[in-house]
Amino acid sequence: DIRWLYEACTHRSAKYSFGSTSSSLKHCVDFERLECIGDSVVGLSISDILSRGNGRFGQHELTTFRARFVSSAGLAAVSSEFEVFKCILLGSQEKVLRLQDTDKLRGDHLEAVIGAMFCDQGYDQTLPVIQTLFTAPVEKFFSDVKEYEPIVDIKNQLQEITQSRYRETPKYITTDRSGPD
Repeated sequence: DIRWLYEACTHRSAKYSFGSTSSSLKHCVDFERLECIGDSVVGLSISDILSRGNGRFGQHELTTFRARFVSSAGLAAVSSEFEVFKCILLGSQEKVLRLQDTDKLRGDHLEAVIGAMFCDQGYDQTLPVIQTLFTAPVEKFFSDVKEYEPIVDIKNQLQEITQSRYRETPKYITTDRSGPD
């Protein structure tokens, strides 16, 4: 269904810039809803790929590895390699210049496209696409990781320490925010 593709490729800046004049975008919503769905589908799929790919790592390491691939930078690298980002519909020229080259936008858009595939075709049809996109980076990553290389995950370490000492997880507060949306 082409409507899923329109939604997956429409950034909210395009919706507000062109929504009232473009018949294609008039009734279209932006890709944020599909991004949320795609985030879950990608996370599940990457977990599946990683758990099948190498038996020498435990749950903690695989969770850390998954975080690497589903991060904005990891998703943006895949989006860039396959040029998925070329079909993002953005709004005004200043927004295009500000947003186009950000890892967050590329990663969010890739998740939205995957979310659209999932909504249109289901998981069984979406998983092979995700495997195609991520198999090479996962294989390269596993070949680069040494057998006993320690995995450092500061956030998880902080949570483990606070849970053991205070029996609760830390509360995170945003004190400053900068950069593109």
